[in-house]
Amino acid sequence: MSTSKAIPPSILLFPVTSTPLNEPRAKPPAPRVGASLTFYAPTNEVILFGGASHETDSRVWRKLPTSSSPSARYDHLALIVNRAPTGREAKSSHLLVFGGASDDAPLNDLWFLDLDAKTWVNSTGRMKGCVPSPRTIQSCGYLAGKVGESDRIYLVGGGEGGDRPVDDNVVRVLDIDSLTWTHVKTITTRCPPSLQGHTTTLVNINSIPYLIVFGGSVNSVSSAGLWILNLESNEWTHLEGDGEEEWPASRCGHTMTRV
Repeated sequence: MSTSKAIPPSILLFPVTSTPLNEPRAKPPAPRVGASLTFYAPTNEVILFGGASHETDSRVWRKLPTSSSPSARYDHLALIVNRAPTGREAKSSHLLVFGGASDDAPLNDLWFLDLDAKTWVNSTGRMKGCVPSPRTIQSCGYLAGKVGESDRIYLVGGGEGGDRPVDDNVVRVLDIDSLTWTHVKTITTRCPPSLQGHTTTLVNINSIPYLIVFGGSVNSVSSAGLWILNLESNEWTHLEGDGEEEWPASRCGHTMTRV
């Protein structure tokens, strides 16, 4: 997959405060690329997981002791979700980790870290439906469910090795509680090409959820395309700069955050 080596899996926490950032007192994590960094609001900490490497008073990194954990990986998906694993328990916060790449191949396993118990659960065997093929994927749309509904994540594209995107431009949806994957049946014939290195973000506008896909690459060619999927009508809209207005340059491997 890469000349880099996946770093042995560990979870590292770092407190976040509003005071000026000082040099951490503890030894920082090893330099890495393709790691995930996720903010966990209840403890005001960021959670660092995975990655690959070529070789304040309370601001200290601390390694989180956990049970058996996912294999070493990079370019994976990681986000905080609320879930009720049995469908009966009250929802609680978990770190979801999906896919990515090991030193040898892409992955499509699914893990949850219970952020209260600090225990990992391998949920790969419980996934049902149209499970995505192994892939690198670093962003998704996250839609919190209404009362009595499960939360959902939306995946678009991903990479299968080197500069190759997966041969798949289907929008896949994971029900966080039942772990069932389904497709979004779009009504438009024009949709994003197979992409990797893009960003996927979900926003609500006038109570309507929209999935926004920006940038990425196809066979090493970067894109500045912006694709918007209305999740009520299931219709894609494509926007791209025409040179007469300000527009971000083509890119991949970037980040995009809703503010």
